[in-house]
Parts: sequence; structure tokens; C-alpha cells
Amino acid sequence: MSKSIIALTSAILFAASTANAIELVGGSARADLSAFTGDTSFRRLGFEGSLELEVSPLLNAQIDLGHNRAAYTGTNATNFGAHAIYNFDAYNSFGAFVTREKTLGQHMTFYGLEFGVETGSIEYEGYLGRVNATRDDTNAFGVSARYLMMNGLGITGSHAEVNRLGVTRTSVKLDRELSTDINLFVEAGIGKTNTYGVNESSPFVGIGGKVNFGRERGTTFDQRSISKLIPGF
Repeated sequence: MSKSIIALTSAILFAASTANAIELVGGSARADLSAFTGDTSFRRLGFEGSLELEVSPLLNAQIDLGHNRAAYTGTNATNFGAHAIYNFDAYNSFGAFVTREKTLGQHMTFYGLEFGVETGSIEYEGYLGRVNATRDDTNAFGVSARYLMMNGLGITGSHAEVNRLGVTRTSVKLDRELSTDINLFVEAGIGKTNTYGVNESSPFVGIGGKVNFGRERGTTFDQRSISKLIPGF
């Protein structure tokens, strides 16, 4: 399965690099800070950016770059990812993704399938994937739903798990669209991790902002990163 997903993603990216009518249709940049409330020394600062290219009316390619830093361990994690996206229409998308991540001297490959659906004022997103790490392999999945309210306010509920790494994250996020391009948010939830030498389970809070360009939503999918899921990393 991993070879098929990586091959599919590579094929779309190759098509994007050779297509005559290739067009940059969206992008985003984001920064966020999160910390466990019980011990704020367990905090994570993250930066990420994404670009989306239109290969054809139905096929897009998304490229991601992210960096996370943990205050407690002083550890840095950098990830590079790619998505091959099939657009059924303007509101329904299906994709295959692969992310290569490096932290604590080891490399991880995170790959899988994903979907995105917009129905009126509600947006759904989810993925099912596999993590190949130096020490172990494990399954991962995540789901989220965002409800857009009046006055540019949105509320999102999400849950993600990475089984054998002992990572779970459940949160509620409140965001405000200052304009069609700028979004600020606050977040609260429960995070648990038993990896990277950190064993912690506690409520967490987060704050951040995102700038989109091109499409109204910037890019079709969120980035897929393991270290991004860990509030205290």
C-alpha cells in the first residue's frame, strides 16, 4: 500500500512539473503555539507553509513544509509532504499523501488517504494512514469538522490518534476570519503522548494564526505531521 500511495503522489507531482498549463491556485502560511496547562514547559512552537498547484481541472498537487520546536526537550522536527488530489467537484475532494519527517535523529514516513467535504456551512476532513518509523510502525487516523457561524466565527472539533506512539489529541478550536485571507484561532483540548522521551497526559491550550492566498481556503488539505499533533512535543 505504501509503495502505491507514494507512486501515485509522485506521479501527480511529476505531471505538475511537466504540465504546460500548470497554475498556482492556492497557498497558506501558519504559526501556532500550544502547551500543556499542567506544565507549560511542555510547549510546542510550529511554523508551516503549503502551496497547491492545478495540474488539470480534476487533479491538483499540494506541497507542504513544516517545522516544530519543543521547549522542554529543545528538539526540532522538520517535515516535507506532498498530496495528490482528485477533485470530484468544488466541494468534494479525495487525496493520497506522503510526509517525510525527521526528529531526534530518526526519520519517519507518514502516508495514507484523505478526504475533504464541504456542505453549506460545515467542512469535514479526515485521513487514515500509516507511520513507518525507525523503531516501530503504526497506524494513524484523524477527523475534524468545522462549522462556520455568523460574523466570520468558526468552531472546529477534531480527534487524532497514532496508536503505538501513544499519541492522541482531542480539541475544540474557535477561529475568527479577520478577512478572506487572515484567520486567528484559540484552541483547547486533551493531549497525550508517550514518545520522544516524554510521557504526559494533560489538558492543553493553543493560539495561532493563518494567512491564505489564492483560493478562499488556501489549500485543500491540512498538513500531515506527527510532531504537529503533540502539544508539548
